[in-house]
Formats: sequence, C-alpha cells, structure tokens
Amino acid sequence: MNLTVDNQQSKSSITWRNNKLRVAIFLLGVLVLFTNEFSKLDTLIYDWLLTSKPHAVEQNTVIIAIDDKSLAKIGRWPWSRDVHATLLNTLETSKAKAIGFDILFTEPDNAHPIRDRNFATAIAKNNSVILAVAPLAPQNTIASELLPIPILSDKSAGLGHVDLELDADGFVRSIYLFAGWKESKWPSFSLALAQLAKPEKTFETTTLTLGNHWTRRQPILIPYTNNPGSIPTYSYIDVLDKTININNFKNKVVIVGITAAGLSERFTTPFSSNHQNMTGVEINSHIVNGLINDKFILKADPWLNYSLKFVIILLSLLCTYFVANLWLIPSLVVQVLVSISASALLLFGFNLWFEPALMIVAQILIYCLTSFIHTKNTHKKIAVLERHIGYDPVTLLPTQPQLKKNIIKALRQSNGMLNFAVVVINLGKFKDVNELLGFKAGDHLLNIASTRINTCIDQKHECARYNGPEFAIFFKDIENKEQLSIYCDALHDLLGKPYQIQNEKFVLPISIGASFYPEHTKKIDELFDASITAMQKAKKQNDRGICYYDQEIKLNIIEHNKLVNDLTMALERDEIEIYYQPQVTAEHSKIIGVEALVRWNHPERGLIQPDDFIPVAESTGLIIPIGNWILETACLHLKSWHNAGHQNLRIAINLSAVQFSSPDLLEKVSHALNNAQLPAKYLELELTESCLMKDMNNAVDVLTKLKGMGVNLSIDDFGTGYSSLSYLKQFPIDRIKIDRLFISELDTSIDAKEITLAIISMAHSLKMSVIAEGVETEEQQNFLNLNNCEELQGFYFSKPITQSNLLQLLNSATHSIQK
Repeated sequence: MNLTVDNQQSKSSITWRNNKLRVAIFLLGVLVLFTNEFSKLDTLIYDWLLTSKPHAVEQNTVIIAIDDKSLAKIGRWPWSRDVHATLLNTLETSKAKAIGFDILFTEPDNAHPIRDRNFATAIAKNNSVILAVAPLAPQNTIASELLPIPILSDKSAGLGHVDLELDADGFVRSIYLFAGWKESKWPSFSLALAQLAKPEKTFETTTLTLGNHWTRRQPILIPYTNNPGSIPTYSYIDVLDKTININNFKNKVVIVGITAAGLSERFTTPFSSNHQNMTGVEINSHIVNGLINDKFILKADPWLNYSLKFVIILLSLLCTYFVANLWLIPSLVVQVLVSISASALLLFGFNLWFEPALMIVAQILIYCLTSFIHTKNTHKKIAVLERHIGYDPVTLLPTQPQLKKNIIKALRQSNGMLNFAVVVINLGKFKDVNELLGFKAGDHLLNIASTRINTCIDQKHECARYNGPEFAIFFKDIENKEQLSIYCDALHDLLGKPYQIQNEKFVLPISIGASFYPEHTKKIDELFDASITAMQKAKKQNDRGICYYDQEIKLNIIEHNKLVNDLTMALERDEIEIYYQPQVTAEHSKIIGVEALVRWNHPERGLIQPDDFIPVAESTGLIIPIGNWILETACLHLKSWHNAGHQNLRIAINLSAVQFSSPDLLEKVSHALNNAQLPAKYLELELTESCLMKDMNNAVDVLTKLKGMGVNLSIDDFGTGYSSLSYLKQFPIDRIKIDRLFISELDTSIDAKEITLAIISMAHSLKMSVIAEGVETEEQQNFLNLNNCEELQGFYFSKPITQSNLLQLLNSATHSIQK
C-alpha cells in the first residue's frame, strides 16, 4: 500500500517540477525577447561560427610595424617625417600596389617645414599612398575631423577613415565603409586601399548620408581571415635597414601602423582568445584582404531575413504540432540546429549573416507552450483511459486493479485503521453457457449476476469484476464472520437461482471465499489470494459453497507446497515405487497379467497412495517424468519376469490425461519397449473416458498410431463417464475395465447388475474383452464368470504387491490364485 501511495506522490511531484521548469524557461524566453538580450546570443553564435571555420584567402596585405624594436633604434615617437619619407623611398621599387599609413598626420612640423615637404614629395613619387582620417569629438560647439595636413593630403592617392565600431560587449566585429563629419564622404581606410590595389574592382556604395555629427553608412561585418598573427608583419627598422627582401612587398597592400606596447590601441575581436587582442593596423589588414577577395560579410537583406524567419517558425509550429510529446525535446534540438545551420550556410556560402537568436528563442517558447499543452492533454487522455481501463466493459463494474486501488485509497483515508473483508464469488459451469449459446449469452449472464450482487449489498460496499466468471466484493466496516455471513448467505441463495438465457434455464454452482483485513494479512494482494484460496476450497465442499479463510486453510496450503517440493525430489531420491496387482481369468483364477500401480514411499509420511499425490503431480507437470519412469521401469520388470519363465504375462499401465496429450508420447512408449527389448503385444495402456473425450480427433489419431505399434489399449473406470456406444466405436480399443463402483454393489443392487451386464454385452458386440476391477468376494467372481466377463482383478485375488513378492506368486505351482 505504501509503495503505491509513494509512487502516486512521486509522479505528481515530477509533473509539478516539470511544469515549473517549463514555466521558468518560458518566462526567461519572454524576458530575453522583450529586453533584446537575444542579440548577445547572436554574437556568441556568430563568433563561434566565424572562429570555427575562418576564411582561408590569399594574403594581399603586409604590415610594417612601428614596434618596440624600431622605437629602440630610431627613437621616441613621434618620429621625424623624414623617416617616413625614407620608408617610402625604400618601398619605391617594391612595386607595392598600395601603401597606407594608419597614422594621423594632423599637425605640421613648424620647426622643420622641409620635412613635411620631403614627406609630401615621397608620397607624390610613390603615387599609391592612403592617409588616415579620424573623427574628432566636438569641443565648445566646434566640431571637425582629424585630417592630414593639406600638403600631405594633396599629394596622397586618397584618404580613408579609421573609425572602428565597438559592439556593446567591447568586441570589434563591424565597420562602416563610409563615414565623415556631417556627411559620409570618406571611404574606410581599408576600402580606400582595396580600391587602389584593385582599381578594376567595383564596390557598390549606398547614397550619401547627412547628419549633425560623425555620420556613417554601409556597414559590413569584418571578414577576419585566418587567426591573429597570420598577416605577414615586418619591423619598420628592418625595412629601413633593407634587411628585408624588397620583393616581399611586390603586388601587396602595405599598411604602416603602430604595434608597440603603450602606443597602439588594441581591440577585442572574435579571435581574441587568451588575451590575444588585435591592433588597428592588423584589423585593417583583415578588412583589406576580405574586400579584395570578396569575403566581406553583409547582414542578410530584410526580405531574406523575414522570409527565413517565417519558414523556420512555420516548420517549428508544424513539428511541435505533429510530433509526439516524447519527441518534443529531440525535435527542439533539431529545430535549433536548423536555425544555426541556416546561418552557417549563408555565412560560409554567401557571406551573409542571418541572426538566428530570435528564431531560437521563439522555438524555445513554442516548445514550452506546446509541451505544456501536450502534457495537459496527455494527462486528460490518461485520466480518460484510466477511467475506461479501471472498469469492465461488459458489466461496467470496476476491474480487479481498480478495486485494489480503491481499497488502498480507503485505507489511506483511514490511516490504515479500516476493518474490511474481501469476498470472491465464482460462477461454476459458466464455460458451458459460452460453449452452448455463445459469448454474448455469457456476457448477458454476467450482467444478470452483477445486478443480483448489487441488490444484495449496501451502497457503501463495492463490487468488481475480478476475473472471468468471478466477482470480488469490498465489504467496508466488516469485522467478523458473523456480520459477513448474512451477506454471503444471501448472495449464495440469489446467485444460485436459475438464469433465463435465450429461452434456456441454467442453474450454476456458486462458490464463495472470504478473508478479513487485518486479521489474515495486511497486504492487499495476499488478501485477495486468501479469498481465492477459500473460494477454491468452497468448490470442493459438498454442502453450501461458502468458505472463510482460516488457519487450517493456510496450513493446508503450506502442506500442499511442501508436498510439491518433496514430490519434485522424489524420483531423484528413489522414493517412487511400483506395486503390481495380478489380473486373472474369471474361470480358473489363472494369472495372465498385472497392473502397474505407483506408490510414493515418503521418508516421513510413509507409503502415500496415488489418489493423494497423482493430482498434485498432474497439476504441476511432474506427472510427465514420473509417468515416463513408470513406463520404463515396468517394461524392464516385465521383461525380467519373461526371462524367469513367465513369457505370456502382460502388463497394464495407466496413462494420465497430461501424458496422453504430450507430443512425445509415441516416442516414449517406443523407447521403453526397445530399451526393455519387450514385444509391444505384452504392453497394455489404460486410459480414462474423460481423457479421450477432450479432443476426439487427436485421441483417435494417437490411439491408431499406438495400435499400429502393436500396443494393447483399454478404457479404465468404464461406466463412470460418457459410456456412449457412438464414441466407443471410433476408438481402436481392445479391452474395457468395469469400474469397481458397480462391482462392489453386485451383491446388493439390481441396478449395478444390470449396468454390469449391459457393459459386458456392449463390449462383446464391439469385439472387445472385459475385465472387472475391485472383485472382493466369491459371489462377485461367480456372477462375472457366469456372465462371460473374461478377466478379474481385486483384493479377492491379491492386493498390490512389490516386484519380488509378485515373482514368488508367479512361481507357485499352479500359477493360479485360490481362495
């Protein structure tokens, strides 16, 4: 009981915990949706995709770094512009496609104007130099840009802004291709270099935008190629000293910028693992490479963005609608992967970025709502199914499991203090109604019975359909046998009245068994078992079929189980023995055969008769190994008597219904005969009428095959079963054995004499011989002899005796038994 209650509470707590989790996830999703926090998820996915598969492109840029080594040799920053002029003169023969100074030259060298002119001359001679422009924050309402001094800008091939875009998390992922003060007229520094390096390449531009401050247009995501440090970088001083091969700059875009510690500003990028941030000059190099190689990344156009979102949301809704509740989580995982895969496909295949986070959040919200709805609907369906499962469709009564649940519930409500009884009722011969009139008639009978039961019991008690033609009743507040007997007597009387079914009347034997809680047991299943056991005992009673479970029944069950266990080991312990009872001629009492009768020599109980243990053996299947052993052993004994000079002696062995139905019967009989080297004509197998009538077609087939082997066949206990000439003619029977019941009454009953004479006459008309068992008097022998009964068997001639005693009897002078 406690286990069932705990399981129900456990299921309830698990359901509540799962619902709370779904609600929490749903609320979190809504919060993310309305606070725009999903953009952070977008950046995480973007960074992961970008770094998992960086673009592998041809390197078109090199960096000349103003590094610590150069500062150590040239001197403190800023350097004289003559130094930069010297660098340009050094690069003049390099055939570099473009040179960009990621350095701001916004102030003239007033002390040495010649240096500005020298630098301007070098810029003009090179004819491929791009200078940097930067935004300047407005001060005192005066705003401007940080532009190179005119003498330099006039000689340069172009200007470009070096304004990088910082995201909310401080990462640099994007740049505007055009920007400027109040109007977006300056290309980005990297774009200006790319246009100079690839003049034949056109870069589409959007319409010039205007504003009041620094104005930007045409954003792109920075096309980082490979990992940090992948751009070839040379020290400024090494280039001046010409220790670097000048051909390293051929057909390259050269970018000059500061990388020295303390001077250069470093930025966090998606590749910034282990604090490996990038300098501005390195970021610009990546942008140039991406632009030249057409690897720059754009955000997906609105029409594509909305179309994809519509398709993905539609697929998610369809999935959650058609997918079973069990597969919702795997389905959600697949949907999220589809969203991420769509982003990856556009990113790597088309250099377009589709932001999937909104879709993922929406998919999670759809999952939560659908899962909650599915769970709620499932619980409703389960409740409906449980209501249907808990009630019998024929009688509409509760089923056995439902009744047990109701009992447990009542016990829980009473804190285990309830006294009650469980009664099980069996309607005997119910199978006959089904076989005669069909299953619908049987269902009708069950409904009549259930109606009768409910009219007998109070409303507080509960009746259920237990199993087949059995009903169980839960009697609440019943403490003793006296209270319950009133109900049981009434039930037995009412259910025992005739049933009118399809113009046929049936009177069914009623068996009732009852047990009490907590007197007999506190376990519900064991309580029902006790009632079933009491009901089974009630079936065997000759008086009214009502039985109350008690200690004696319990002891009988224990005794029966012990008997089964002992019987299981009986063969191994050589406790099974065969006794033999002679069969004689009616006229001269000459021994012509013996019947093998099994006995169990129990070590504690002594000699046990077959009527006490054969039913147990048949119900447990132990009759098969015991029967096979009897067959083998009896044939060997008979062969030993033949060898001792009694060649014409035959032996009769009983076959149980279980043995006869065994598929290997013919094989076992053949093996026993061959093992003993015994001719089949000396073996007679005895079968009962009921054994043959279970399946007549199969019986005829098996008997015919046994007869074909040469085995003799007889019917045992004839006259107590069907005793019909019509069926007897179908079987290849050699002999009929008249049951001892009729023989014992020959001296006192005229009916017994008439039945015996009828059996003898019928057998002879079918060319069968007759043997009578249970002969105990001379008068019985004389009557049977005078009326042509060929053979006799009984205590008048000999009780069943052991193998050795039988041999002594056979060795007597006359081979006959005289009284």
